[in-house]
Amino acid sequence: MADLWQDVKKSVDKLATTINVKSKEVVQVSKVKKEIDELRDKIIAHFPGLGEVTYNMYREGNFDQGKIDEVCREIAALEEQVKQKENELKQIYRDSQEARGKRFCPYCELEIPVDAKFCSQCGKNVPDEEKTEN
Repeated sequence: MADLWQDVKKSVDKLATTINVKSKEVVQVSKVKKEIDELRDKIIAHFPGLGEVTYNMYREGNFDQGKIDEVCREIAALEEQVKQKENELKQIYRDSQEARGKRFCPYCELEIPVDAKFCSQCGKNVPDEEKTEN
């Protein structure tokens, strides 16, 4: 009977951990996705200005590559921020999966069995991870 209660307790603890991890993931993902949307809106907002600057230079016969480069650098910087946020999203998903007991190859990022010695995709030796009990 004690074993049954231990199994029930382990199941409840695992469920509580999963719910906790998943709820944190949802909050973090929502925040980062909102930030990505805001950055993309800023990028889109730059295009009319870029077009206007370019057309005005054409109309005046005074083509200034420096002005165009300046706006393009601003757009490129925003695009780089979007890439960083997308990488942040990937890391949030991965951290969430790892917190729920999943393991990934450190080289190709394929999900691998917890006890794997080698990755089935890239074939590299996968270092043993130290297990910590809570």
